[in-house]
Amino acid sequence: MLINSRLVLVAAVSAVLLSGCSSAGSGAASSTTSPTSGTSADAHQSDVFSLEVGDCLNKAASDTVGEVPTVDCSAPHEFEVFAEYTLADSTYDEAAIGQKADDECTSRFADFIGVAYDDSSLIEISYKPTEKSWAIGDRLITCTVGEDGGVKTVGTLKGAMR
Repeated sequence: MLINSRLVLVAAVSAVLLSGCSSAGSGAASSTTSPTSGTSADAHQSDVFSLEVGDCLNKAASDTVGEVPTVDCSAPHEFEVFAEYTLADSTYDEAAIGQKADDECTSRFADFIGVAYDDSSLIEISYKPTEKSWAIGDRLITCTVGEDGGVKTVGTLKGAMR
């Protein structure tokens, strides 16, 4: 199994996305591209807090993100939101939040993809609260799935069974 190399990749990408909404989210609304709204390949900057299960996006360019480039799922994209989880923790602990995100996202993976994470060729990356977003009430973990190596997907990965 490629668990160790996949975890290293996930950890590296998660560390990069870990800020602002460090690969995280919480609920403030903004414009989000609907996965069923057409076939435009044009990316729209969407508030990371407004992402919903089924939204498709290309990864953000910085460690701390407030907005992410969302696209219609029928256009080539790198990731798709497959689950969200709200933390109940009362204090900010970056390592504990990272571990909880890994645990919660991998436990929800099979429900969306159809196979367990350890048996999949796909990778998951999560958006998590940063210390700054935590201070204003952010507790949301947003789980995304995509092809390994930055390969773009066309269409949804829901039920992909791989």
